[in-house]
Formats: sequence, C-alpha cells, structure tokens
Amino acid sequence: MLTIFVFSASAQGAPFKGGSLKIISVTGDVRSLGPSSEARIIWQLWYAQPAIETLLKFNDQGLPSPHLAESWKIANDQKSITFSLRKGVKFHDGTDFDAEAVKFNLEAFLKGGRMDLEGISSVDALDKHSVRLNLNPFSNVLMTNLAHLAGMISSPTAIKKMGLEEFGRNPVGTGPFKLKNWRRDLSIKFERFDDYWQKGKPFVDEIEFLHIKDPMTAVASFMAGDGHALYGVPAPQAIEWRKSGLYNIRTPRQSHSIATVGDSANPDSPFAKLKVRQAISHAIDGKAINDGVLLGFNDLTNQFSGPKSWAYNKETVGYAYDPAKAKKLLAEAGYPQGFKTTLWWLNVRSEPAVAAAIQAFLKEVGIQAEVQLIEMSSWVDLCRKGWKNGMVVFACAQTVPDDLRNLMYFIEKYKFWKSMESPKEINDLIFKALREPDMNTKVALTQEINRLLTDKYCLVNFMMITNGICAVKKEVHDSGLFEIALTQFNPADVYLSK
Repeated sequence: MLTIFVFSASAQGAPFKGGSLKIISVTGDVRSLGPSSEARIIWQLWYAQPAIETLLKFNDQGLPSPHLAESWKIANDQKSITFSLRKGVKFHDGTDFDAEAVKFNLEAFLKGGRMDLEGISSVDALDKHSVRLNLNPFSNVLMTNLAHLAGMISSPTAIKKMGLEEFGRNPVGTGPFKLKNWRRDLSIKFERFDDYWQKGKPFVDEIEFLHIKDPMTAVASFMAGDGHALYGVPAPQAIEWRKSGLYNIRTPRQSHSIATVGDSANPDSPFAKLKVRQAISHAIDGKAINDGVLLGFNDLTNQFSGPKSWAYNKETVGYAYDPAKAKKLLAEAGYPQGFKTTLWWLNVRSEPAVAAAIQAFLKEVGIQAEVQLIEMSSWVDLCRKGWKNGMVVFACAQTVPDDLRNLMYFIEKYKFWKSMESPKEINDLIFKALREPDMNTKVALTQEINRLLTDKYCLVNFMMITNGICAVKKEVHDSGLFEIALTQFNPADVYLSK
C-alpha cells in the first residue's frame, strides 16, 4: 500500500485549527465503511477511523486503553466484563452514544460469526452508560479486539434508517470527522465534526483519502512538497531518505510474516514428516533474502512473533541456514535425492522476487519447487480449502500488538491454513493462554507457544516480519503513524509546526 498524507495549515502554531490532511493510496478504497462483520477488513478500519471510533484504543505500550469506554471491570469469576461508557458523546446524526448503541453494534458483529468476539454469550445494557458482556468463556484477546474492528461503534439510528448497504457508503459515527463525500475509487473526504466529544479537537478541518494507481506518481508528489507523510515508501527510497535525515522513517512494531507452510496435515505429503519441514527451514537463508531482495527493512525471526513483540521467545533455537544439514535431514526422511513440489506465492509487490529466491535455495538441497504466482483472493481460497504436496506463502497480517490473537488461527476450530497440521498440544496451550487473566502469565504462555511451533513442530518455516515503511516530515506531530499498530493513527490529534 502506498499512501501520502498531506497536511496544509491555514494558520501557524502547534497545535492549531484549520487546514487539511490528504491521504493518497494506490490500493483503491474499500467497498464499505459500515458495521457488518462480513464487510470488515483491515483497511476498512484505516479508512473509517476519522468518522467511526472504537470502544478501546491501543496506548503507547500497545495495550488496550480507554476510549469510548472510559473504564471496565472483569468479574471475579471471569464470567463477565462491565464497561463504563463516556457521557456526553454524540453521533454525527445528533443521537446519543450510549449502552443501547454499544449493545446494537456488538450484537450485529456477533451475528457475522467471526471469532473477534468469541466467548461473548450475550450483551446487557445495564443503564444508559453501562454495558455488561456475559462471557462463556473468558478470553483476554477480547480487549484487543475491542480496540480494533470488532470495537467499531456506528449510529444504530442511521443504520436502521438507511440499511447496511447504504450506511456502508455513508458512515455515521462519533469520530472527529464526518463524511463529506465519497467518489468510489477516487476519493473519500471527511470534514470536521464540531460536536466532537474531545473538546478543542480535531486540529485540521478535513481529511481526504485519494486513490491513485501509480506509486511513482505518489512518490513524486511527496517529494515535490505535496505531502507531509508517505506510507508505503519503497525500500530503496527509504534507505536514501534515512541516510539524508530529511524525514523520520518509521516502521510499525510488526506488520506481517514472510514464511512458508507445507501441507503437513496430509499424511501422504512429504511435509507430513517433521524432518522435511526442518530441512526446509535449514535450506532457506532468510537474512540473504532480506538483505538482497528486500534491502534489509524487515526483522528476521525464527518464530511467529517478531523481536519487537512481547511474545517473542529469545530461547527459541530455530534452524540456522545450513544446506548440508538440510540434505542430511531429507535423506533421513526418505528423500536422499529431494523431491518435486509446488510453491504457491502471492503476486504482489516484491513477493515474486522472494519466491524466486526461496526456489533457488530449495534447489540447492534437491527440492524442485515450481513457483505458482497467485492473486490475493486465490491465495485466501487455497488456504481455506486446502492444498496438496506443496507449500503456500504464510502471510499472516499482524495488525494489532497482541500475537496471541493471531495465533488463534492455528487452532483447529479457526485454522486458516487448512492443510497445516494442528497438534493437540498447541491447541490446548493456545486455549490456556486465552483464558489467562494475568498478563505476565499470558506472555509466558504465548512465548512457549512460539517455541513449540518452531523447535518441536516446525509447522511453519519462519523467516522474517515485513515492515511497512512510513516517511514523516519533521513538522508533523502527534500523528501516531506507525507508532503502535499498522492501522492506527490519530486523526483528532495531528498538528503541524514550522
């Protein structure tokens, strides 16, 4: 994704009132900004944030903190969580943000069947500003999800009046901006909401998302002075800018994994054998791929989590690049001459070059991998339906600072990679971690899951965590860009100084 943020001020000072913020993206816009859980994708929250807020928000440490909900209390028996909501908050249509509105939104999301609100058996509006979530069972990632897609709160009155489809094109929330106009695939423009509950905010008058197709045009616009922040900076450009010190170059704590995953759940597949999976990990030089293909802007890892995550386990041994050992393991597994297989890989950005590098490393140990480049929709379909005698790219978006939330996709019940083995030990440990109310214990359990996934089962051949790159000019303050989560920024807080 390539995005330019353009801030233009009508007055000087910090903070100030006036001006506009323009975000130019080559990805195209989303189809809906509405509350339907079926429509919610990662970038929907990104585009909707100026208008639609969440119950909680990630703080500077990446932990869920108060936002539309000002506090909460977990019952001693862990069977419920009660939220106290902010008072005096209005939706853009003038209706009240209250307990009934929260109940309406959460129940609508629950009907979609997604696991984000897994464990909520019912929602009670106790009074105008108190909501109780009844749990069966308790899950500690629920708080994370309420700071993300599942926590988006829209106006029930507007939804009932317009219907979900029309509302998706005309979102009504409590945010610092309200929708002004939306030209599909061209732009989404928001204007200041004067009755915003954080008095004195926002500091700019407008936020506009502009959609373009040519990333070079976007880069040229940024360099010409049309923007103050650029998201999706190509690595070569980022290297140049970092050396010059002209802009602040930021990467989020982690974005998504680059790894391979074989069809280990199919007993007749080579990847059903642990030594084959271990050989794959020894055969691939992740550092060489990162340095040579991706220009070193990613974090190497031997596990699901990246080194910036609290879930990263420093005790994980992993599999160092060792082609001789890879060949030995293949021979012990019954493949002294290697074997033929297929590598399905995403045909986006620099991904084909990564696939070619992996193909070359595998060839060195006797594995002949035919690369099949596929589009995102085909990859999702392949992962969900399953594949045989091959590997697919393990691309797991980690857009929130809670890796346990994403590890839920390893559980058999929710498994995204259908042909990947799902050991009972991993399933049980993930569920145990999810039920743990103590953060320190949750951290320890999640780190142990990371170790087991790599050192005991080698279910995924982890290589690195890719980082999106954002360039921010020195005069931009409090934008929140790439500070905590990939999709979170602070439209109400951003301001400029000279």
